[in-house]
This record gives sequence, C-alpha cells and structure tokens, in this order.
Amino acid sequence: MTRCHRVRSVVITLAWLCLAMGLRTGGIDADTILYLPAVSSSPQPAATPDPSALIEQRIGDLINGARAEHGLPPLARSDELALAARRHSTDMATHGFFDHAGSDGSTPGERITLAGYAWRACGENIAAGYLTPEDVMGAWMGSDAHRDAILSDLYLDMGAGYAYDAGSPYDRYYTVDLAACQNP
Repeated sequence: MTRCHRVRSVVITLAWLCLAMGLRTGGIDADTILYLPAVSSSPQPAATPDPSALIEQRIGDLINGARAEHGLPPLARSDELALAARRHSTDMATHGFFDHAGSDGSTPGERITLAGYAWRACGENIAAGYLTPEDVMGAWMGSDAHRDAILSDLYLDMGAGYAYDAGSPYDRYYTVDLAACQNP
C-alpha cells in the first residue's frame, strides 16, 4: 500500500469515526485536510521513593508487629505525630545532639501540640546511630522503658521520624511519638 493510500485510508477511517460519534465531517474526501489535536505519550518519570519515608514506614510496621505479637491492637498512623517526630529527628541531626529535649528546650508534648495533635497522653522513644529500623526496634524492645511505651494500651496513635546527617555525631536519628488524642 502506497503512502497516499495509507493516508486516504486513515482519513476515511477518521471520517467514519466522526460519523459514528455524531460529528459532521463536511464531506471528507481524499483532498480534504483534517486537523486533529496532537497526542503523544512520553514516558513519565517514576516517582523516587523518599528513603526517610520508607524508614519511617518500616519503624511503624515493626512497632505494630511487636504489638500484634503481644495481642495488642495496632496503633493508627498520625500525620501530626509523624511531623513532630520528623522535626525532632531533624533537630537532633542538624544540631548534633541526642535528647528528648529539643535544641530550643521543647518537650515531646510541646512538639506534638505544635504539630497540631491535641493529646491527653503522649510518649516518645528516640534512638541514634543504628543502621536499620530493625536495629532500632531491637534496642527499644531490649529496654524496659522503651518496650513499655511501645506496648502501652494508653496510646492509640503513632508517628515515626527519621533524619540522616553524615556530619552529625550519630549520623542517623530516629524518633517515634506515641499518643492518644483528647477526644477519641
């Protein structure tokens, strides 16, 4: 089939489609030019997963896994608690310290409130220097106070935060904020 025949075949096919859709073609023949909108498909770049978000997700999964092993319900994930936890991990990494008190002297409860979570009970676990979320959970579950916080029936929600700064003393900083809202 010659190029001219292919073009004519495409034009006739398009005219047939227009008629089938109820559009007027105005008498398309081989000499008629039909302008159609350009359509192209360019590959969309794949979204690059945020490594910090993946680590935070894994910590939450491990916490809920530990709770399930002890017959406890999972903690719901809270964007506000995650924000407070992420801010604290970033603060520790940026300012090179490891403490529940923020560089500005803030407490976990103050940071959670600032993130928009109205709490009636809250707690916080922090860790630094561990390579993986599994290492962090192993340390927390090996500590009575940290394990008690993770397995407490007092808390209903959680948010995890992670920050990395190669120039800081511990490189990797982890925070999990646990809480129950004022009006559940």
